[in-house]
Amino acid sequence: MAQHGGVWVDATCFCCKPLDDWLLDHLQTGFFAFDRPGTDRMLSSWFLASEPGSYIAQTYARAATAFWETHKDLVFVSKRRLWHRLINRSGLYSRLKADPPRWFSSPFTRWLKVYPYYWFHYTFEKVYREDATFREHWDRTPKISADSPHRLWNQGLATPISAEVKKEVDQRSDPLYKLTWKVNDDMFSPGSGLEYLLYHSGH
Repeated sequence: MAQHGGVWVDATCFCCKPLDDWLLDHLQTGFFAFDRPGTDRMLSSWFLASEPGSYIAQTYARAATAFWETHKDLVFVSKRRLWHRLINRSGLYSRLKADPPRWFSSPFTRWLKVYPYYWFHYTFEKVYREDATFREHWDRTPKISADSPHRLWNQGLATPISAEVKKEVDQRSDPLYKLTWKVNDDMFSPGSGLEYLLYHSGH
């Protein structure tokens, strides 16, 4: 994407609008991602779009590559069971959530040798803090909240769809919905959010 441009879409995304109907209006800085899926994440990684040579995409790609080239011996934190329990019980996770780039400090990368699940997202915030041009580009990028694609998820894919959400699905108010690969039979029960989206919404 950094070199050639394009769109990355997770297989768990259900697109509701053609990209030409909405995405181009949000590519003013050459890059787009849905905004703030959580208090500790500046962007979602399940939908990314970039024009060729985008400053954000190129800088982000270099930072992500450099992280792994520099820290080849890191292990996912939950696999370090002792450290994972200690971090959790000490309340350090909540403090790290308020300041995600701290995961890249020496106590974690050099001594504990662990990385978090959201390392990709936290890398974005680290670059945002350190690179003024990157920060200026992202601040100018037109935002769409990640709450919109999570609307069905937050209601519950197996939960009976509400009249409000049904109307939004029918009107294609949201450009896409983030679903999940962890499916079960309850999600396809008549009247559920997922069942309505797939079989009755006209998409």
